[in-house]
Amino acid sequence: MLFAFKQRRSPDELRRIYDSVFPDDQSSEIYQASAQSLVDFLPAKYIFANGLEVICRNMQKQEDHLIYEIWKSAATEGVGYGIDEMPTLSIFRMSMLLDHYCVVFEEIATGRIVGLTLISSSWYSRTSQDRFVESSLLITKEFRGQKLGGEAIWIDFALMK
Repeated sequence: MLFAFKQRRSPDELRRIYDSVFPDDQSSEIYQASAQSLVDFLPAKYIFANGLEVICRNMQKQEDHLIYEIWKSAATEGVGYGIDEMPTLSIFRMSMLLDHYCVVFEEIATGRIVGLTLISSSWYSRTSQDRFVESSLLITKEFRGQKLGGEAIWIDFALMK
């Protein structure tokens, strides 16, 4: 049997589909009314090897726009997920922020966001372990190139325990 593959959907068609599944007004109401996943032992201070001092803390709900802009920036620059996976804030809220722990690394001296990690349970466990997680770690553009990602992954591991 031969299969005829459909043409790829256009960005406009995908947007219409996304908008029907994740209407902005309903998504916003659901997001605001939903409990946020919080890491209970945060905030915590961390000093990177280069001397950069950060507070690791839970994202605040009102920072969702800023977190999404960091996500989009990484995607656009080719150092993160493709933006087609989360083309709108509504989809990002529903698919990522409601289902993940979002931990922000905030520079103590300036209050700037250095990076963030999104941690969630994974469906991809191939073991009998009852707990298996994965994360998405992003370092913001102005802090890239300082070898922070390698250290930040260890923060990620500590958060996942």
